[in-house]
Amino acid sequence: MYYFTDEEGKRNTKQLRTNDVWYLPPNERIVVQWNNEGQPNAYGGALLNRFLGSIARNYNAFPISYSSLRKVPKIYKEYILKHTIQEIISKIIL
Repeated sequence: MYYFTDEEGKRNTKQLRTNDVWYLPPNERIVVQWNNEGQPNAYGGALLNRFLGSIARNYNAFPISYSSLRKVPKIYKEYILKHTIQEIISKIIL
């Protein structure tokens, strides 16, 4: 079960899968807990990890023809950051 907050700031629980993150209502935010070392943990951290992994596996965004992330053109990285990661991360309370 994942904790999320609604538009009134009330904390609730909900069962979520990685794909559910894409379709969260605009008024819901997923709560991610962090440990002392600044790493996400618990259920929210696991969901964040799986979500970011799904983006990394998107071959349209990050073509596999590059041997290193440093060799991926900056335009690809900026597009994914602005149009995918920031859009979804705005739904997660960090």
